[in-house]
Amino acid sequence: MSKPPPKTERSLQNSPSNDPCDICVAVVLAPHGRGGEVAVQPLSQCPARFAPGAELYVNRVEGTRTLVVAAARPQNRRLLLLFHGVDSLDAAEELRGAALCVRRSQLAPLPEGEYYQFQLLGLLVRTAQGKPLGSVTEVLETGANDVLVTEQVLVPAIKEAIEWVDLEAGEIVVRGEEWTVPHGKQ
Repeated sequence: MSKPPPKTERSLQNSPSNDPCDICVAVVLAPHGRGGEVAVQPLSQCPARFAPGAELYVNRVEGTRTLVVAAARPQNRRLLLLFHGVDSLDAAEELRGAALCVRRSQLAPLPEGEYYQFQLLGLLVRTAQGKPLGSVTEVLETGANDVLVTEQVLVPAIKEAIEWVDLEAGEIVVRGEEWTVPHGKQ
């Protein structure tokens, strides 16, 4: 039985924890003002991620830092966030460039046949006839539709091209090679 094409949410590399906080939902651009507020570029279309009381995480070499949103307000295409405990320009400056992440358990369940990008990375791709096409190394967001990138081919992530995605088996089955474009080392 066919499933719709995958949907994506940007992700960082997997963490060894059982519930890693590696799903990037925003990037801190710069401090805004002197009171600890920061301007962020949201990468998530879920406004509740930035509501007061929401927890976001910053992964650092020394460990993961939990930030709790105290206030949020829109500013053009970005958001201005204030976190509890970040109450000065210097404290806000320390967050410059940080990826704000959530735990995988915080992600909303998706409808049947839709997938987060991190779920697709590493899956083996093959044709319905069994020919291996490599494993997914990246998902390109092109505007028209996403494209699955393997070491060998590019595959449009559309229902006409994808026969099915089986997360448990770790594979994606493409209807046929006519849906692929050669890619990678030749």
